[in-house]
Amino acid sequence: MLYGLYVYKTNRDASTLPVPNTIITSVWLSAKNKPTVNYTYKNGYQLPVNLSLPSDKSHISIEFRAVEFSDAANIQYQYQLEGLDKTYSKPVSGDYLDYPSLPPGQYTFKVRAVNSAGQYKDPAVFSFTITPTFIQSATFKILVALILLSAAYGIYRYKIYQNDQKARYIEALKLEEQASVCRQTAEDLHDDMGNK
Repeated sequence: MLYGLYVYKTNRDASTLPVPNTIITSVWLSAKNKPTVNYTYKNGYQLPVNLSLPSDKSHISIEFRAVEFSDAANIQYQYQLEGLDKTYSKPVSGDYLDYPSLPPGQYTFKVRAVNSAGQYKDPAVFSFTITPTFIQSATFKILVALILLSAAYGIYRYKIYQNDQKARYIEALKLEEQASVCRQTAEDLHDDMGNK
């Protein structure tokens, strides 16, 4: 004995397109960085884990794919590099991005496949860090600021020393001139007295 009601939808919309999933298939790094990077498998692909690159070797390329077979020709991608981009890009057909030189910071790359109806699922995500070189670090900037301030203070003190030396020299010249005038006056007075 069956109780309840069963409803079957017989007029399904045939034009509804499946919404594709997106995966990141590879992250390319320069050969200088590869020995220091740890890898793990994610969705069947070997990807770096806890990636941290110095900014002078921050060239990174990311390849991605949509997992979709029925509408593969019409798939486009939107991506965003959080830490650099504020919003997702306009849909593009390419499945590869290259970032030749990123500034220091924390980044999260997000990419999502978009079907021809403009629908998408949650993005594939890859996070990494670009660390500053010593020249870009706060320590270096503070050190340079201290050196510049010390140099400016040293120049200021040297100018004061030069002005003091000049003032002493002028004072010595004045005293010598006064002494010379006094001697000359005394000689003249002595000569006048001797003549009288």
